[in-house]
Amino acid sequence: SVTHEFRTHLTLLLEPARHLLSEAKDQFQLYRLELIEKNARRSVQLNVEIHDTATVLYDALKWEQVASNLLSNALKFTKEGGTVHLKLTEENVGDSSGKTQFKLKVSDNGIGIPTDELPQVFDRFFQAEHSMGGTGIGLSLTRELVERMGGNISVKSVVGAGTTFIVQLPFETKSAELLSAGHEAVSTAHTFLKPILQKPTAVDSLNPGTELSPLLLLVEDDTDLRRFINASLPAGYRIVEAGNGTEGIQIALELMPDLVICDLAMPLKDGFEVVETLKIKPGTSHVPIILLTAKSSLESKIEGLSRGADAYPTKPFRADELVAHVENLLESQKRLQTHFSKHQMAEGLPDALPAQELEFLQRLIQLIEENLESESMDADAFAYGVFISRSQLHRKVTALTGLSLTEFVCNYRLDRARDMFMQRAGSISEIAWETGFQNAKYFSTCFKERFGETPSGFISGK
Repeated sequence: SVTHEFRTHLTLLLEPARHLLSEAKDQFQLYRLELIEKNARRSVQLNVEIHDTATVLYDALKWEQVASNLLSNALKFTKEGGTVHLKLTEENVGDSSGKTQFKLKVSDNGIGIPTDELPQVFDRFFQAEHSMGGTGIGLSLTRELVERMGGNISVKSVVGAGTTFIVQLPFETKSAELLSAGHEAVSTAHTFLKPILQKPTAVDSLNPGTELSPLLLLVEDDTDLRRFINASLPAGYRIVEAGNGTEGIQIALELMPDLVICDLAMPLKDGFEVVETLKIKPGTSHVPIILLTAKSSLESKIEGLSRGADAYPTKPFRADELVAHVENLLESQKRLQTHFSKHQMAEGLPDALPAQELEFLQRLIQLIEENLESESMDADAFAYGVFISRSQLHRKVTALTGLSLTEFVCNYRLDRARDMFMQRAGSISEIAWETGFQNAKYFSTCFKERFGETPSGFISGK
């Protein structure tokens, strides 16, 4: 949990800072500054924890993280005009020991949490149905920090009336300064937390871009990181967003994007499940996927790539590194498409095709061959033969070859006709008929567009 939280926020700290140092003023400068303000303190806190510094400072920073998370959660689910209360007190434990404890109470009059979801609110990656985005580990991390300090945390809530979180921590004699540090931490947390009350939509509208520009799907449950990645991608891409893995799969199957950028650690379905689902589906198996992760070990990278990810950058990642992955994968697709524009089908399919895509195109070519004389063989029949929908067939053929389905089928028929002419297998009208062209004049026009000369000119030249 700590690693995931730290690396996500560190990405949002380092990359905006690097951009500000290297770029002139632009429309995203204010946005990046706000990200630095919001995430720098949280990254430093977690870094201090990881390196296990002095106890008093260590606990004070835990206090601040706990207060920060609870305040952030309350502000997120309280409507504009609502109220959020924070109270820190010292009280007796309530037994004969005479010991005292700190009690931190954060309450709001927001939307509340359904009774059946209360037992799960501290579970890692749990997000309620009314979730507005985030990593899904904020409250889980809060409980972990509280328990490390020897305390406990509880929650009470009524739907439509609000929610109250109560943290109880033992008071120790060494902590005379800790109480004041705790007060200071809560005050500081309150100053750097800015309530972001806009409710982000799970799927944003397509960004501006030409009709032929690449369509990217960005699947990331952390709203800030998702928006930052979106803003960091070059202009011209069409971008659609999803806030969790389940949603990402649904959108990918519906829209068949040219590339997917997906986080690994997400609620509902994680990045591995997204990769495996899309790579096994015939309609999306060709789509390259970049998997973002906080797991930096070689073993984790090997696992990600073996699951089907095409790239596996680790957090904190540089924006230019991510852009390079995107451009390289899209360029690989273009090189495959160029093969089909410069080579005839008889020369064979490119070796760079993955096995699953090679099998798909071989099956499609087999269907064309089996129905070579049939001019009535339409897209629905081809789609049925390769076991995907008509719309998926059109998009997949275009993604792999750069050609429409009609162009792909027509080019194959013309290539076969050219082979028949070379073998002197019949007259122009006979070969036109045998390759699915019932109109000889139309056949001659298509042949000239494909090979730069008419069928008669080709025959006489041979």
